[in-house]
Amino acid sequence: MSCFSEDAVYLALKGEESGTSWSGDIFSAFAHQGQQPIKHSTRAHSNTKFHAHITKWVAESNRPANIISDPELINLFTTGHPHLKVPSPNTV
Repeated sequence: MSCFSEDAVYLALKGEESGTSWSGDIFSAFAHQGQQPIKHSTRAHSNTKFHAHITKWVAESNRPANIISDPELINLFTTGHPHLKVPSPNTV
């Protein structure tokens, strides 16, 4: 109960909302000031687009290039998209 005030816990147990205004939107709960939601596509990427996105992610996140050789990461990339070819670390 140290995370919440006694009033908030009391109101929650009664099924009422506290005086805080929360929209219920998960993005609102975790977004930084000025941050926008990520836009995503439901279309599968071509291998060229996929390689470009992987290269951008590695570079912008300061990841080592050999991270894309990780078997679990490759599994995540190719699950549901077996046609994708994961680039080699030398390509990235």
